[in-house]
Amino acid sequence: MSEQLQNKPERHRYREEMMATHFEIYIVHLEKQVADSVAGMAFRELDRLEDLLSRFRDGSDIVRINQMLEGETILISPECHECLRQGMEVQMLTNARFDIATGGFMELLRDPEGNPVQAEEAEWDRARSTREQGALKIDPDEARVSCVKQGLQLDLGGIGKGYALEALTALFEELEVTDYLLSSGGSTLLARGKDECGNPWTTGLSGAQQSFDVELTDQSVSGSGFEVKGAHIIAAGSKMEEALWRRVWITGPHAALVDGLSTACFQMNKSEIETMLESFEDQVRVWVETYEGEIKEIRRNQAPPIL
Repeated sequence: MSEQLQNKPERHRYREEMMATHFEIYIVHLEKQVADSVAGMAFRELDRLEDLLSRFRDGSDIVRINQMLEGETILISPECHECLRQGMEVQMLTNARFDIATGGFMELLRDPEGNPVQAEEAEWDRARSTREQGALKIDPDEARVSCVKQGLQLDLGGIGKGYALEALTALFEELEVTDYLLSSGGSTLLARGKDECGNPWTTGLSGAQQSFDVELTDQSVSGSGFEVKGAHIIAAGSKMEEALWRRVWITGPHAALVDGLSTACFQMNKSEIETMLESFEDQVRVWVETYEGEIKEIRRNQAPPIL
């Protein structure tokens, strides 16, 4: 075997169940022992982040926020603060089609173990009333949250896993690992560097009748569809039984961003998506699958030519 082949980096794959889903890590490196060590540290970091961001873990920042009394202010971790800040940004960009305060509604969809439940309409009415009355103040600069009026129940499930992938990039950079692919549940991916052949990371996006490949050069992709999770999206305080699209895929520079946008775009028509994309120039791309099985890209509105 030539020295060139001996020094060829290999792809190493790792998988762990956490955050009510599975995370996969693909590391391209010459030494398996190094890749093993990096993956182990990454999974420990994910577990630490879950301790901070999950509404199902006692003592997490989100649980503490959800238990706040009116007039109370608490300090939270920088990680939770950043995730909340990014969630609020996506919420504003989508005219609240993405909402981080759906915790009270999510409890009516699934129990803490993730099993579906059927709640009475009266329970939905109470959750909507509580949501409308509640108000929190998230300090834009300091890692603290104040309760203006009790009622809001935060849930970061729509953005937390993407944020967790993004947070791992600092660890990989510190460890000088440059080529890797991170996956949360197979629905949100973050790619950095190249694959073992020196090519951009490529992932296949499949619809009911059509499929296509997307190259990820230091990018992320997220997809949503009811076929996998069932009806799991809250729209205007109600369970969305049927989305506007069969599937949605988003690519962009940040995993948390595309994670949140893939949920929001289910509730947005073509014109609304076009308008939203104006905020990103060409950094974000959106594909939708219609119920007829057609996959098409929706592009941002282009300014009319100057005559």
